[in-house]
Amino acid sequence: MSPAPSPQQPPYGQRLQHLHNPGPAPRERHTVRNVLLVLTLLLILIVGGCLALVGATVNSTDKAITRHRTKAGGTNSPISVVPGRAFEIDKIKYRPGWKIGKDALGLVQVTRLRVTNTDSQEHSIFIEIKLMKASEIIAVSDCSLSPCFPAPRRGSCAPAPTSSRRGTTP
Repeated sequence: MSPAPSPQQPPYGQRLQHLHNPGPAPRERHTVRNVLLVLTLLLILIVGGCLALVGATVNSTDKAITRHRTKAGGTNSPISVVPGRAFEIDKIKYRPGWKIGKDALGLVQVTRLRVTNTDSQEHSIFIEIKLMKASEIIAVSDCSLSPCFPAPRRGSCAPAPTSSRRGTTP
């Protein structure tokens, strides 16, 4: 019997050819690229959502400020009051008996100003009382109070002694 033929070695430098067909090349998965795309999309959605939330908050705040400025007693719509007489601004009732006088330095001072909060919410109060002669501002007195609780919790509030400014303009 003749010996079995041995497979021939390819000559040096040549590749061994496969005897079978390997098929199509394996498909690339691009895992890193896909993860980065998903993360970028999520980041864009989060930033867009935050910007929408901030925009809605700014719009709501702007509307509230505009409402406050235009209502009676608001920044752009002052009311006239008579010393000692009661008046009301935005569910805050200022009781009669308050006085305008001078402090030890001769500056304008508002005393005995008592308020009742008839609203259901706590308020911070800041009012500016301008003493006027015709259209000229003679003196300004600021009264502030924070917090002023609703009437069922506390009947009235009394602002601290006021700071006074003489001859200031609005």
